[in-house]
Amino acid sequence: MIRTEFDDIHFQIERQFHVLKHFVKLDSSYMHEIMQTMHFSEKLIVDQLETTASKYHPEFVKTPEQLIVFLLRNFNLATLSEIEPRHEVTIMVNPIAFPDGIGTDNLIRKDDVCEEIWSNSEYQNVNGVNIRTISICSVSTWQVNFIIKREKTFLQLITAFPGKMAPPFPEHFTKKTLDYFESVNFWQNHAFASKLPSLIRNS
Repeated sequence: MIRTEFDDIHFQIERQFHVLKHFVKLDSSYMHEIMQTMHFSEKLIVDQLETTASKYHPEFVKTPEQLIVFLLRNFNLATLSEIEPRHEVTIMVNPIAFPDGIGTDNLIRKDDVCEEIWSNSEYQNVNGVNIRTISICSVSTWQVNFIIKREKTFLQLITAFPGKMAPPFPEHFTKKTLDYFESVNFWQNHAFASKLPSLIRNS
């Protein structure tokens, strides 16, 4: 049975499915459970795993549940403000434990690539949002980010991903607000690397 409650923090199955886009491989028993619990087809899960996104190495985690365990072992939730409704938690992993990184970061700045590569970028529709992709490999990362929402009586994990923190896409904001313009500016100058390094692709 898929676990959704961990002490004072919850991780809904729908949220766990969303996070699968950051995995390249799942524990077989977890995959069976989510197919049975949510009546997801194997194709739907595989499509989610193959979504262009930053990815966790299978050696680091193989289920979304393991991300919660990692969070609870490395961060004290009691230190989060009880006033703020949303929290961003970043944990850096010791490279000695994972020399090749805990995963890959596919978020690339425009200034970090040559003009020719940037001008040949393409757009890929992901969950109704057109994202810019460029044909280069993502890079190793030792950073894990958690977005946590405070409910009335518990905390809710919204998402967890490896690599640099980035704002939501402009489509998530009301147009002409400050958050909207900041998001537009960010995504005009960033793209997703569309290739995985062989180390993680062949895991």
